[in-house]
Amino acid sequence: MKHGNHAAMIRQIWPSLFNPLIQRHTKELRLSHRTLYVQVDSAVVRQEMHLARAQIRTRLNEALGEDYLKEVVIR
Repeated sequence: MKHGNHAAMIRQIWPSLFNPLIQRHTKELRLSHRTLYVQVDSAVVRQEMHLARAQIRTRLNEALGEDYLKEVVIR
């Protein structure tokens, strides 16, 4: 049950943590085994997000209030 809550919370806080460009190009957020999979429809945005994966994970964990996410995969 807690996994479902984390997934819903991530979907809810995503728009407030990231700029409109990232929001516009994000097509899917999926959580599986403490790994967040982010599907992006722009190669440029995908590359920028790939380089910033650790920062994305840190920001999301801070917003969740715990060290829940172990990895962020950008596709």
